[in-house]
Amino acid sequence: MTKTNRFTLIATFLLAVLLYMILRFAHDLNVAWDGSMREPPPITADPNKPTPPRITDTTDLSTLLQAQGIDSKEVINSYTHWNDTRGFTGTNRLFGTVKSTPADTTAANDNAQLRAQSDAGDATASQMLATQLLFTDSFGAIKLFRRAAEQGSTFALLRIASLLEALETAGFEKETTDPTQLQHFADITKQGVGNSLRLTALGYVVTAIRDGDIPIIDHSLQAWLDRLSDDLTNDELVAVCAWSERTLFDIAKGRARHGKPPVQTDTPPIFFAVPEITKHLPCSQTAYPIENLMDLTDCSVTKVRNIADQTLDLHICLIDQ
Repeated sequence: MTKTNRFTLIATFLLAVLLYMILRFAHDLNVAWDGSMREPPPITADPNKPTPPRITDTTDLSTLLQAQGIDSKEVINSYTHWNDTRGFTGTNRLFGTVKSTPADTTAANDNAQLRAQSDAGDATASQMLATQLLFTDSFGAIKLFRRAAEQGSTFALLRIASLLEALETAGFEKETTDPTQLQHFADITKQGVGNSLRLTALGYVVTAIRDGDIPIIDHSLQAWLDRLSDDLTNDELVAVCAWSERTLFDIAKGRARHGKPPVQTDTPPIFFAVPEITKHLPCSQTAYPIENLMDLTDCSVTKVRNIADQTLDLHICLIDQ
């Protein structure tokens, strides 16, 4: 194979991975591929049951909070900060939408400056650099996302998982002949779970849940978790759970080197959660269960519906008020 043909093959493969990533995250954020919001499904409420309030945007949430005498602006801003410190900058996990923030605009940042910020421990800069490499160097992107995770980002763990799943879906090992890329692939699989990209992807999702706790789990993440867990043997599940526990420990050590908290256990002021999600998480029947480290005893819970008419628990955790 000539050098030109090899480059064309790699570029085509990476384009397929990039397209998969775009479509996957558009689905997770409830937006179409062009960034526009999907139309919500029609509501088919049961007339014999009380209907929880529907929260589709900040206005709906503010109305509900203000009815309880809560300063909605301060609370929502505090929740945004909670997300930012965990790498979810630029996304609104309350509503599954993308917002415009300075961190979203890589054109305003010189790459040399980003690299310097990344080297100094800035997780947002590391994630921005990783995003730039998604098309040209998937394994370089994974390395930078791992660095971002060790700098405090929970979101980076989910991005690694999605990239690994994309590589498996695209049939990387069968489609690529470049020896350097194949070596990177071998290193990833050797360091992962059972020499499997799928199991390693699941391991990173479980690691993210251990790190971010139930506030980061929405219906889309639960569906992703269920899909990756489908048809696993008990030995494979145990291997994933054990690997995720070790990986979070390794990431915690990396955070300590960067002067960051090993695991951030502070509770957000508000968040949506999938009802009874802890009963549906993997690892509970293994020696490596997912521990819920946040104290939610003082949180009130209100049943609400999202834009897709899915039931959620709105936790309000204003302990100091």
